[in-house]
Formats: sequence, C-alpha cells, structure tokens
Amino acid sequence: EDDLTKAAASDYVFSWEQPVFDSAFERRRLQVLNALLAAVSRFDGKANIRGRDARDLSITFHQQHVGIALERAKPTGKAAGPKSADRLCLSILKGLGSSESRATWSDGDETRLEQQLTTIAAEIVLTAEVQLREDAVRRHQWRIDRKAALEEEDRQRVIEQTRLERERLERLEQARIAALLKAADDFRRAQEIRAYIAALSQTLDPSDTARWTDYEVWATWAGLQADRIDPALKATFSEPVEEA
Repeated sequence: EDDLTKAAASDYVFSWEQPVFDSAFERRRLQVLNALLAAVSRFDGKANIRGRDARDLSITFHQQHVGIALERAKPTGKAAGPKSADRLCLSILKGLGSSESRATWSDGDETRLEQQLTTIAAEIVLTAEVQLREDAVRRHQWRIDRKAALEEEDRQRVIEQTRLERERLERLEQARIAALLKAADDFRRAQEIRAYIAALSQTLDPSDTARWTDYEVWATWAGLQADRIDPALKATFSEPVEEA
C-alpha cells in the first residue's frame, strides 16, 4: 500500500497522504514486527493488526488476546548504540487498549531488539497462558461470589418471609382480640336491652290495655334487636377472624 501511495503521490506536487513505512525507522519496525509474528505463529499465534500505521496490535492464542505495543522508545539520554531517537521499545500490555505493560524490552547500547525476539516470543506465549489462568480464576471467583450472593438472597428472603409471617400473625392476634372485645361488648349490650325490657314491664299498669299492647309490640322488636347483636346466640367465637 505504501508503494501505491508513493506512486500516486509522485503525480502531484502536494499530497496529503504520505507513505507510512518510508522511513528507515518505520521499515525496521515493520521488520521486527514481521519477525515476531513469524515466531509466535509456530505456537498458533494469530496476528491482529488494525490501522493503516499498524499501531493497534494483538496476538490471539485460542481466544486469548495478548495486546502488544511496538513504538519508539522514550529517550534515555545515552547516545551509544542505535541513535536514541530511533530506538525501538516492545511492550506486552496488561490488556487490549491498556496503557500499562506487563513486560517491556528496548534497544540497548549493545543489544538490539532483534536479538531479544526469542525471549519476547516465549514471553508472549507465556502471557497467553497466564491470561487464560487469570480468566479461569476470575470465572471461578465469580461463581463463588455469585453462589454466595444467591445464598445471601435466599437468607434475606427467608428473613423477610419470617418477618412478614410474624407481622401477619400479630395482625391476626390483634384482630382476634378486637373481635373478642366487640363480642363481649355486644353480649353486654344485649343483656342490658333484655334487662331494660324486663324493667319497663314492671312500670306498666296491668289494667292499661292500650299501654300494654304498645309495650308488647315494642318489647318484641327490642328483643329481636338484642338477639341480633347477641354473639352467644350466633356462636361467633367459632368463626374465622380476618386480619386487620
């Protein structure tokens, strides 16, 4: 693609799109990356390279993605060996898109990055295994935490059910007490009505027929009212009580 870009750019005096790998540094970077990917391919490592400038890099081993970065090393102030500005630095990242590194190798004064590729390739393969184990540990811990969370949910559910049942029984007991007090009050009022009916009969003149007739009509009605509210006649104590 760089060659095609260069050929197209030669037809114009100005061109915004310039070849990416035209400089000696970028060509060397491409050669190092190519050698590294050839090494890890022996272990079924598959390269994932995104972006026109090949900056977004990762290697996949059986669904394990190892992120790497191959960039210009930060200047160290030492001029021996490769020029400081052209030194390469290769890092194994802690995760895809991460800016933190697990391990890093750079051009040295006497050792270039190309001489360290065997060690780097082995470390990349090892990192895939480490990530696999870390993922397994995370999944295992997630299952432990999830089981604990479900058990805690069950425990809280039992506590809540126990609380609700206790409150229900308390409300039921209060309703039974209220029903008992009402029944006792109704019984007392029924007895008072009957006593009142009997007491009135003692105040009437037996010879006053009209008065007795009115009294008997009223007494029959009043007695029915006493019977209506008297819980002793209805055996309401055996009826179920609804909670309040």
